[in-house]
Amino acid sequence: MVWALAEDRRPDADSWLYMAPYWNTYDDGSVCHGSMPAPRTATIDNLPQWSHAFFASRFTGSNLGIQQCGHPEGFLGLW
Repeated sequence: MVWALAEDRRPDADSWLYMAPYWNTYDDGSVCHGSMPAPRTATIDNLPQWSHAFFASRFTGSNLGIQQCGHPEGFLGLW
């Protein structure tokens, strides 16, 4: 799962989470792994490995048709 925050700060229990404006992500926070070499387990200890795997993956799905951001030119304009 990948989420976004509206502010650059550490989240707390009351923080609102938003759809992350990345390729291969969905509005429910899920991620299409595709060929991403993901770690076998999801733990706090291997969070850096998950982060690396996500950002080193081949972002191939733009999820066009989903309103991912408020940028005037849409998702692709944001990038």
